[in-house]
Amino acid sequence: MDITVGLALKGFILKGEELGLGSCILTAPLVFISNVEEILEVEGIRVKCLVTAGFPDEEPRLPERKSVEEVYSDI
Repeated sequence: MDITVGLALKGFILKGEELGLGSCILTAPLVFISNVEEILEVEGIRVKCLVTAGFPDEEPRLPERKSVEEVYSDI
C-alpha cells in the first residue's frame, strides 16, 4: 500500500511542478497527532502523509553539487 501512495504522490508532485506549483510532503505531524482521520473528517481512509502545494513567491538558487571525491572514498 505504501508504494501506491508514493507513486501517486510522485505523479502529483511532478505534474504540479510542471504547472509551476511548489510542494512539500509532511509526515512528522502524524507522529504527534493520533486522530488525523477524525480531524479531517474522513472515514475508511488511512492518512499516510500530508502535502502542501502552492505557487512559490521566490525561486531559490540551487545548491552547488559536491564532487565525487567529497562524498566517496574507497578506503
